[in-house]
Order: sequence, then structure tokens, then C-alpha cells
Amino acid sequence: MINIFYAGNSEEWDEYKLHLNQALNKFNISYRLTKNLENPLDIDYIIYAPNGELQDFTPFKNVKLVQGLWAGVEVPLANKSLTQPLARMVEPGLSLGMADYVMGHVLRYHLGTDRFHKASPGEWLGENILSLGFYLKSTNSLNGEDVKLSERLFLPSSKLRG
Repeated sequence: MINIFYAGNSEEWDEYKLHLNQALNKFNISYRLTKNLENPLDIDYIIYAPNGELQDFTPFKNVKLVQGLWAGVEVPLANKSLTQPLARMVEPGLSLGMADYVMGHVLRYHLGTDRFHKASPGEWLGENILSLGFYLKSTNSLNGEDVKLSERLFLPSSKLRG
């Protein structure tokens, strides 16, 4: 029998117990999932979250793997008593979330949005004026004047082709 110790947040035990049992039952294996620690030497696997009560992994001499419930590993790896292999949580939603996070910061850097956050209210940032240029193949001016696209946008006649 495989002994699995849940060492996550005790307030989340009921939710994790339901989903872990459903997932483990699909494999038709003999296991015992518990949050009550009797003998650390009997534990084969630990389901772990840093906000749980477990902070000292030293007594768990026979543990084959610690499965982290958090995506990050910086907190568990800072724990010097953790000498067992550590696996981190991975699923499509986490991957998508990380891609969004990285893209957001790349755009933040590229667009230089920090200067807006640092500006005083009402402060005019003159370097934020951008020029935009584009060409339209099908726009012509019948009288050689600029083509007005809106109240503020126009195409200079020198840029028109046709």
C-alpha cells in the first residue's frame, strides 16, 4: 500500500481530498491518503504546500517524492531540511498564466509605462508624443490636397500615390 501524506493548508484538505481520491482511483492502486501523521517513516509521498504545518522534512526518511501544490519552488527549496525530490505543480492554466504575466511585463518595458506611474498628476510628458506613419494604396486626393481621415488624422498629399 502506498502512503500519501497531505501536508498542505488544513483549510483546503476537504477540497484536495476529494480531487486526489478521484485522480488516484483512476489508477486502481492501493493507497492511503491522510492528513494525520502517525509515523513519518511509513510515508511514501508528501503532497505539500508551504502554507501548511509541515516545516521539517528530516523525519521523512523513506519519502520518494514531495509534490508541491504551488507553482513556484523558491519557498520549498529554501527549506534546508527538504532533501527529497521535489516536483512542482504544472497544468495548462498555470502555463497560460505565466505566459500572460511575462508578456505583460515585456509590453510594460517596451512601452515604458513606468514613466506614467512615476509622473506627478497633471505633469505633461513631452517625450510621449509618437508619430505614426502608414500608407494606403487606394486613397487619392482629387484636388491634390490632404485627405482628412477624422478631425485629428489626415494623410498629407505628399504621401499619396496614384
